[in-house]
Amino acid sequence: MARWDDGGVWDDGGVWDTIAADDLNLLWAIRVDWANTGAISTTNEWQRAVHVEYENGRLDYLNITGDEDEREATGFYYVEPGRGTVVLDNSDDRYNPRNTASPLYPNVQRGRLIQVAVMNGVLGVERKRFTGYIDNITLNYENETATISMVGPLIKLAKTDTNIGLQQTIKISAAIGLILDDVEWPAALGRNIEGTSDDLSYWWTRGQRALTELRQLADGDLGTLFCAGDGALTFYTRNHASSVVANLTEADVSKNIQNPAPWDVICNYIDATVRPLQVQATGTLWELVNEKPYLAPGEQKEYFCPLQYNGEECPADNIVTPVATTDYGANTAQDGSGTDKTANFSVALTDLGIKVKLVVTNNGGVGEGAYLQSLKVRGDAITTPNPVTLHRQDDTSIANYGRLRFKYTSDWLQNLNVGESIADLLKLILTNEMGFVVVEIDSNPDLQFAAGLFDDIGVDFTRLGYSQSMRVAHYSDRWTSPTGQSVLTTMKLEPPVTDGGDYFRFDENELDVDALFGP
Repeated sequence: MARWDDGGVWDDGGVWDTIAADDLNLLWAIRVDWANTGAISTTNEWQRAVHVEYENGRLDYLNITGDEDEREATGFYYVEPGRGTVVLDNSDDRYNPRNTASPLYPNVQRGRLIQVAVMNGVLGVERKRFTGYIDNITLNYENETATISMVGPLIKLAKTDTNIGLQQTIKISAAIGLILDDVEWPAALGRNIEGTSDDLSYWWTRGQRALTELRQLADGDLGTLFCAGDGALTFYTRNHASSVVANLTEADVSKNIQNPAPWDVICNYIDATVRPLQVQATGTLWELVNEKPYLAPGEQKEYFCPLQYNGEECPADNIVTPVATTDYGANTAQDGSGTDKTANFSVALTDLGIKVKLVVTNNGGVGEGAYLQSLKVRGDAITTPNPVTLHRQDDTSIANYGRLRFKYTSDWLQNLNVGESIADLLKLILTNEMGFVVVEIDSNPDLQFAAGLFDDIGVDFTRLGYSQSMRVAHYSDRWTSPTGQSVLTTMKLEPPVTDGGDYFRFDENELDVDALFGP
């Protein structure tokens, strides 16, 4: 809570000395885990803040490439790590990481958890608007301020690799959980993963960054992956339904409503590719060729080996741990003319998805060094030799706007029945002319902070002809007064999952499912 007239930081002749307690309608919390406990701190830096701004969500709707003649959308924009800045009064130099006299020393560091929350009055509901990590701290000695640059938690996933071996009969939501466990997603941030209904026959990782693997999984369900304002890694399935949390009219927003032209937000010529999997007969998937490495007694070597079938990388089932003589051999002579030492060697295998890790050990005694003569990995390759493309088009829309292409592909769309449903869904969503609408709300806390990412809000904009719900795909808040009592919020709104009525509600006879869908 803010304090003043107590000889503290508020009584410095600055802006806070002119603010009465009754005027402080917006109560902010800027929590920084300076001690690096790994938890959201209760320490509040608000009393030192002179400016705050941040953004969270996806910046655009459709990922469109090519010029007018070759225009093609290849998916929806992903949610990127949020960004923001907090500018703090640093007249006492406490945010200087080199200041040994600072009460925060030596904890003024990058990578600390930080959270920005707001309440509309003491009886208001706290809204967590941004949670992430300190990315940088910049000192301005002329203005006596410290600017903290913030980045959202997705950055942790963007910088961390994940390697998970082949999984069978697994749901996309369960696979998401395995990745979060593998990268040790912080408990302080939490997770909110909606359960998916369809099983994947097989799933594996490709040694990519965790964020890339998670996005590809979300694509397989046509779901939405993001970090909420409280930092929780959140996944909404295509079945997600959200209640309307606020209602907007044109009187509530600025006149500067941005509404893209229909041809910038629709696609009417849609191809969705399904990739059924096929398990091949057991064969050699990797082999050491033209190399005969030497291993001294007791020496151990690690090899990371990509699995291949017909020259293409692939995962495999029933991978055989290399067997002596059959899959590997060793000899005292490089050309194989010496004494066979295969019995002294052992090979351990770890499945890493589309590659394996081999640990080769020479267990021989003194004087028993040897050359590895052969080494290979066998298993049942899993391939997609017969993909199927499902086509949908809207002839009326094509007549009005021309052919606007959309290509949907995902390695995790493996079932043809699921593919049919997704193709029908894409047609219904993408031929909707309701665009990626951008609105601004100034100093109206009840509306500015009511909705979080991908919450639904009711929209009644007469000029645009919109009177239904849309969902918040992106928001930004920016202080327009140094006390944070005036804030400008910008929202980017997209077609919703459902508005609780007939919008985007599909008959089960049309889609072979009884659910509410959205991108």
